[in-house]
Amino acid sequence: MLDVQVPIYVAQSTEDMMAPLVSAQKLQADFIKRGKKNLFYKEYKGYNHEYKDAADKSHLVQVILEAIRWILQKRKIF
Repeated sequence: MLDVQVPIYVAQSTEDMMAPLVSAQKLQADFIKRGKKNLFYKEYKGYNHEYKDAADKSHLVQVILEAIRWILQKRKIF
């Protein structure tokens, strides 16, 4: 991913057991170390792999909409 030149959006759930938080944090740290500025990283506190909270309420649509808004802003369409 470090060689990619286009903007990258990474959404990470803090309670994700399938894709551990430390892996995403390391990815962000690697981008920072290399001086790369094309990664947007956002953590969603308390959500699991499916972006559900502790009460099993899904926040997936909200996460996807945030990503879409970010993409549209990057493309200067928004």
